[in-house]
Amino acid sequence: MQISTPISVFSEAVQKSLKSYVYRLIDPRDGSTFYVGKGKGNRVFAHIKDKLVQDDGLRNNEDEDDIGLKLTTIRDIINAGLEVIHVIHRHGMSDGVALEVEAALIDVYPGLTNSIGGLGSRDRGPMNAQQIQAVYSANKIKSFDGYECVIIKIRQSNLNNNNNNVYETVRAAWKIRPNELIKLKNASKHYVLAVVNGIVKGVYNNVEWKPSPSIPGRYEFKAEVVPRDQQPVVWQDCQIPRQYRVQGLAWPVIITW
Repeated sequence: MQISTPISVFSEAVQKSLKSYVYRLIDPRDGSTFYVGKGKGNRVFAHIKDKLVQDDGLRNNEDEDDIGLKLTTIRDIINAGLEVIHVIHRHGMSDGVALEVEAALIDVYPGLTNSIGGLGSRDRGPMNAQQIQAVYSANKIKSFDGYECVIIKIRQSNLNNNNNNVYETVRAAWKIRPNELIKLKNASKHYVLAVVNGIVKGVYNNVEWKPSPSIPGRYEFKAEVVPRDQQPVVWQDCQIPRQYRVQGLAWPVIITW
């Protein structure tokens, strides 16, 4: 049996034919898909080059959290004397279609090293029939005017893995931009809303943010649950406003003020 030699670039003719594509990176040690992405040209091979740049020390100002689990996995594969398997899962697409295919694949493969989900995965990801019914028949929140609210979108799969404990799923551990962290620290009173598939599943106040003790560069909070009948406006089990559900809004932590 002839074994094909791994390649690290596509020819210009192949790149032109591929257009936008969605790819998977596979760990040869167990055959598992550890990363899903989209791109054009030689994007599929760029992750290996990123890893080599890291090892050359050209980005030695970054810590392990910046390197990420993806590059750590690639490093382990190379150190084992093996090659990452590159699979073009679907090609010849427009950018918009590729985004949707990428998101669907990210939802399908558990345990990926992707740092964020795909397009709309937190609002339009996998749901059973009952959840679909609940989402599209829920009352809609018109706005958060007058209230300082932090929306944190969590995936249903993470909630399932945490015994459906909303608070433990939503409280840690999040990347927060420096300017947003200043907002949180200066807010005398704000609410955190745990949102699953666009629906508010938990409301919390007396929120105290602090650095995560287990994940450098991330933050978590302690807070008190606000029962539905004590919320200043009934947010529980309601759909968040449209501007916070738009496609492409992948960042899971949203400050509304």
